[in-house]
Amino acid sequence: MYDAKLAGFQDVIDKLLGMQPVVEKLRLINESLVTENEQLSEQLAVLLKRLYGKSYEKIDPDQLILFTGHIDERPLAQRMKKVKGHGRQSFPEHLQRADWVCDLAEDDKIRDVCEAELRAIGDDLCERGHLIPAQFLVNRYIKRKYACPKGHCVKTARPLRRS
Repeated sequence: MYDAKLAGFQDVIDKLLGMQPVVEKLRLINESLVTENEQLSEQLAVLLKRLYGKSYEKIDPDQLILFTGHIDERPLAQRMKKVKGHGRQSFPEHLQRADWVCDLAEDDKIRDVCEAELRAIGDDLCERGHLIPAQFLVNRYIKRKYACPKGHCVKTARPLRRS
């Protein structure tokens, strides 16, 4: 009876020994898949960090030459012009300008109360940008200012009405 059981065990042992090369092959395949999985996990982590992680814009200094023709090496604080006062900045000097002089009518240059003739004391300058297709023009409206020599009033011409 023990011989029959031993024979059954011997058959199982023979089958197991016959499967040893298959088991070894499967073990090698498993090790290679684990290694590949680790490599792919690292690549995924790098790509996710590149996509969603902190990034800083890096400018190739050679690209700046495309816009300016040269690279200004001074710090930004030194390159910025200090703007005095408040309000809007003036238009660049290279733009074409058209002057529109606004003056008082001759009868408005005489003060009604004291009948003294008003004297020119200066001009108010107002620049407005007008976009004309294929060009940009800055209209300058110069409004003459007049004052009574006796100190009664100051008058400024009204802008011209454009239709």
